[in-house]
Amino acid sequence: MIGNIFSDKELETLPTQAVSFLLDSQKQLRISTVCDDTVKSWRYYSHHIGRFPLDLRAHAQRLFLIIDNDMSKLLAGAMQDLFIALEDHGFSFKNNMLEHSKQQLIDEDIQHFEAWLSTNTRSSFKPMQGSVLDKGLPGKVEKLVIFEQTQEEQPHYDNVIEEANAYLEYGQVEEAQSLLEETLQENGYDKNIALELLNIYQYTRDRVSFETMTQQFINAGTELPEEWRQVQNESQQW
Repeated sequence: MIGNIFSDKELETLPTQAVSFLLDSQKQLRISTVCDDTVKSWRYYSHHIGRFPLDLRAHAQRLFLIIDNDMSKLLAGAMQDLFIALEDHGFSFKNNMLEHSKQQLIDEDIQHFEAWLSTNTRSSFKPMQGSVLDKGLPGKVEKLVIFEQTQEEQPHYDNVIEEANAYLEYGQVEEAQSLLEETLQENGYDKNIALELLNIYQYTRDRVSFETMTQQFINAGTELPEEWRQVQNESQQW
């Protein structure tokens, strides 16, 4: 049908689909081989991260794209963007992505990121190829003005999932994870909350927390949803 809109009706003459259309729908952290041009894919993710620095899925997809396609010269820059975007949040996510990257990072860069993790501060300035968020400012940026909400100004959330999503919008992955875990532990199993938490585990590759929560469900006699059982198999590769 689509061929009919072109005059020669030759399938070979159809225009090539843009990388953005191929990658925008990708949900897996390790993207499928829908696009063979890894450089264009890397450029797409880099541009996207430049516009949306807190899109954690895009950060992970770009890092795995680099790791899986022998583009190690761009790896430190992509890792630096993740650290810059999350600032002092998302320790588990940053640590797990660093562990995945160590085989392709030089020792100097590994030490740089490990020190950054331990202090939550970028102690030394080192420009890295491929970084799109680096503004050339060493150290930890301090806000000139800090706004504090009064008790009356605290946002109201209709449910715990909405509150967790608010945390995630600001890159506060650990806070969202803790909130969902504590809710399940205190109030009992809720499928919707469990699936939101599962989504965070998949992003952060936090295998220890995932297995701990799985065991708690089992001990409570909870029947795990199909999505959770599928991730149990995937988690062996985290």
